[in-house]
Amino acid sequence: MRTGEISDADVSELNLSDEDFGETAPENDEEPSNPIYYFSYGLMVNPVARHSRGVVTENCRAVLLPDHRLNFRFGGCANIEKATGWEAYGVLMTCCTEEDWNKIAAFESGFLCIEVDVFVLKQGEDVEDLPDEEDGFVQVHETPIRARTFVLPESKKSSMSRKIPQERVLRVIATGLQAYNVSEDYINDEIMGTEFIPNKKPEDYEVFPLSECIKKDQAPTLTLEKWNKEYEKRMKKAEKKNIDTLLFRIGEDVMQVENCDLKHPFLGFVNDRIGGPQDSTWVVIQTFYDPDIPMICSEDEITPLHYAWAMNQSCSMFATASCKASRIYRVQLPEKKKKQKSHTSQGTDNTADSCEDSSGNIATSRSGNSKKVPRRSSRLSISGTKESWAQFMDTVAKKNGNE
Repeated sequence: MRTGEISDADVSELNLSDEDFGETAPENDEEPSNPIYYFSYGLMVNPVARHSRGVVTENCRAVLLPDHRLNFRFGGCANIEKATGWEAYGVLMTCCTEEDWNKIAAFESGFLCIEVDVFVLKQGEDVEDLPDEEDGFVQVHETPIRARTFVLPESKKSSMSRKIPQERVLRVIATGLQAYNVSEDYINDEIMGTEFIPNKKPEDYEVFPLSECIKKDQAPTLTLEKWNKEYEKRMKKAEKKNIDTLLFRIGEDVMQVENCDLKHPFLGFVNDRIGGPQDSTWVVIQTFYDPDIPMICSEDEITPLHYAWAMNQSCSMFATASCKASRIYRVQLPEKKKKQKSHTSQGTDNTADSCEDSSGNIATSRSGNSKKVPRRSSRLSISGTKESWAQFMDTVAKKNGNE
């Protein structure tokens, strides 16, 4: 596992309107009746990530939570803990309906919802002139706002040691906080200065290994109808024996979790989000927004790259959480689904044109050697020719044991 540090961030502005991302501002600065305030310090500080998840919010503002510090646990996901003298920054947003709030809560499965008092940062004309000795202090409004947020429960911290986050996570949080003008010192020290697991290139994407119970070089193939019946059969058997079982599917591949314990916070999260007989690719894409892959707006726009990325992302999360899963079946999808999985590179490029990448230039350090990483294009990095796309898919197919 390679790690490094992000430094000298030069992240471009989002240049995207609130309306483009399902985010609106209340008219006349009036809050809706019975608003639900939500304090985000992780991925959802980024408006593009919220849009990817279909989350609708209003009146988003940069805020400070005193006596707390950001860290990473739970498979490398962001978390905050009480720490006297430290500060955690994030975005306060308003949910107008219970439906909007429930959508946010669904993405925080496995975490505990608590209430905290946050302070809105003074920005623009609200910023006051201070004496020289106080120059550089963060200015906040005096009246705190009670807001809901999510943290890892105390009972689960002993089994979930701190984890190194993925590079993707840090980039998404950093660009989101910059969009709301959060302190550059905080972004550089607490986000960009964090050790991370570098992103993989598409040709290096991982897949879950074949189950040791399978003696052949590839998983047995089932029709979609037979797989659904097999899933029900396995779940009934597990219930009868009173044992935990977790099965999930990405594209054509069915995975089973080894030594499953649904009380484990990560496996509980996986079970809530993607457990079941259905294809979970779209849910993975929504949950783990990545600016490196073309942004899509519906399940119908999923391409082979998205399937491969979802598989790699799931493998990475399992490895970070020290959990294991293996492939046990291959599902023969209906003809319509097969066509969807065989999009050409040209079709994928057209999809990417409708969305803009929020990442910028960052510098990474590998074993003390710094180098500049160019701003990722919203287009596929491998989509120059049909030959290159076919070569990529051959690589993925070999890793999946299709040949």
